[in-house]
Amino acid sequence: MFERGNFLRLAAAVLIILATILLAALGKLTAEGVASILSGVAGYVLGGMDKQQQKVLKIVEQVAAS
Repeated sequence: MFERGNFLRLAAAVLIILATILLAALGKLTAEGVASILSGVAGYVLGGMDKQQQKVLKIVEQVAAS
């Protein structure tokens, strides 16, 4: 279902989001801090998607060439 790298990426993103929510609920983070952390997580996840798409394209090209 998940490759190891994808699972670790997902687990890290979920852990960071949960920690951010908890710290915001406790009043330890400002709205700006929450926005900064969540935008960083979004960039991390979306940046990894580009690498996955490149892998899929290489596989498709190899299959098409054979």
